[in-house]
Amino acid sequence: MTTIEPGSWIDDHCRDGRIVPVTRTRARGILILHATCEPPCPRSLSARAYLDSLPKHRQQ
Repeated sequence: MTTIEPGSWIDDHCRDGRIVPVTRTRARGILILHATCEPPCPRSLSARAYLDSLPKHRQQ
């Protein structure tokens, strides 16, 4: 994914690593949307870090 133009209806810019509110579902969706970012963008890195911080039994 490339950086979305300002004012995008999805408001999911690659350079914006801040995810508020962050939920497991939203983090997973962000990883799907940004799966093609090479190298991984700040948005996907934040989502991955959040999911990795959850206890393993809560990630399912």
